[in-house]
Amino acid sequence: ETGDGLKDYAVSIKDANGTVLSQQTIRDDEALEVPKKAGYTFAGWYTDNSYKKEFDFDTMLKTETVVFAKFIKNPEKPAKLSVSGKIYNQITVSWKGSTDVEGYIIYRAVEKSGKYEKIATLKNSKVTTYIDKKVSLGNTYFYKMRSYKNVENIKLYSSYTDIKSGSPILAKPTNLK
Repeated sequence: ETGDGLKDYAVSIKDANGTVLSQQTIRDDEALEVPKKAGYTFAGWYTDNSYKKEFDFDTMLKTETVVFAKFIKNPEKPAKLSVSGKIYNQITVSWKGSTDVEGYIIYRAVEKSGKYEKIATLKNSKVTTYIDKKVSLGNTYFYKMRSYKNVENIKLYSSYTDIKSGSPILAKPTNLK
């Protein structure tokens, strides 16, 4: 016990395989720091490695403790993103679809390192093309995207694709004599 009446507790955080992800000392009034696991999203604290019983920090933190951090694998990011301008007022964004996703989110910026805004959420995982019609001739646009899915009421996101750029272009004149 510390001078302020709070207790310190040693907590070991493990994954489902029993691998220790981190060891922390926390006080009665502190929360555990969620460990990072690349490619995964944290989904809760549990008393067991089968994730059957959630850990209750108010009643279960009485001594040195082991808690299990549940992680859910994030979806794969879309592959082979390509961007092409074929006419003056639109840019086509296309990609190779990912398996086991619910949809895709597309972002656009006017500078590669600029602020990216979400321009579309596609709720059909089978769609692999998006036509951006809010573009202007003479400008270059930068795109990135990621996939998403919902698992156990948690929205999971893939990492972002590489950034690709494109510009709308004037069509070649036809029927010239």
